[in-house]
Amino acid sequence: MQPIGPTDSRAVRARSALAALLCVVLPLSAACAPAIPLPGAWAAPESPPRVYRVAVMTLGGPVWDGWTEGFRDGMRDLGYVEGRDLVVEDVPADSEDVQTTLATIARLRLEGVDAIVSAVLPHHLSVVAAAAAPIPMVEPLLNTPNVGAPPITSYAHPGGNLTGIIAIDVAQHARRLQLLKQVAPAVTRVIVLTPWDRPDDLPGWREIADMARFLHVDVERVQPTGPDDIEPALEGAVERGADGLLQYQGNPFGDQAVRQRIGAFAAQYHLPAVYIDQGWPKLGALMAYNTNDAANYRRAATYVDRILKGANVQDLPIEQPTTFDFVVNLNTARNLGLTVPKDVLAQASQIIE
Repeated sequence: MQPIGPTDSRAVRARSALAALLCVVLPLSAACAPAIPLPGAWAAPESPPRVYRVAVMTLGGPVWDGWTEGFRDGMRDLGYVEGRDLVVEDVPADSEDVQTTLATIARLRLEGVDAIVSAVLPHHLSVVAAAAAPIPMVEPLLNTPNVGAPPITSYAHPGGNLTGIIAIDVAQHARRLQLLKQVAPAVTRVIVLTPWDRPDDLPGWREIADMARFLHVDVERVQPTGPDDIEPALEGAVERGADGLLQYQGNPFGDQAVRQRIGAFAAQYHLPAVYIDQGWPKLGALMAYNTNDAANYRRAATYVDRILKGANVQDLPIEQPTTFDFVVNLNTARNLGLTVPKDVLAQASQIIE
């Protein structure tokens, strides 16, 4: 290659001058057009993700904290991140005073929450759901008597603004009686201990009575008038020949002092007993059988996710529970002179030695 000489240098300078003149006369010519990125080489700034607000009603305490954490775990599993696209607010619910709950609902409506995970007594559910409308509500602890009555019209199409998961099925009471008879086959008369806030028309009583006839045992509903009537009411039943105990659900039996009184009575009179909450066997009771409520709260996240993505709450079917807790205290069984059959132990989710 020959080196560039003076003549060549003049030619280069001439071409550069001509290009500059073209940019002045024809600014959009190819000679001076700026480089334009190809499609996809740049993108507009991303808009921040929408932040959804979900209120989780709670009565507080370690048990409820575990349940609400189960809901949070479920939302995380579905890809939500608190503080990025989700805010979960724990809000207090008063199980006895519906006016307190309604005041909380009114505040949540003003604040514009996207969904409510509720914790409402069955007989308050209709009025609370009506007050919350049109905010979608998911109830992880539904009772079967709620289905078929306002605001829930059916399992497949609940209607209204409420759906959820069954936690207390009337058939579970019959199952507890069956387990009690399997573990303590000599039992012939069983106390159905009912809290003082339950109605006269007891949901599930027919199922309990049917199972009692099948097992050839008698059942007696015992309903103290309050905490101080627990021992007198139970003593009367024992005097009438009761030799076993089945707990019916109710918030008064969640009180620690009440539990201790019931547990102490059962121990004193050597009554084989089956309870609802798994906390009872940890305190020395024989056994407990119930829906795993924490699992229901985790499944509630699936409902909320679908609602946030546009699903109509009235078209989300009521689901049955799929996870149960069956806890057996073998030490208590030995103290009562009972041998828990192997096929029963095989069903236990937890065995306390």
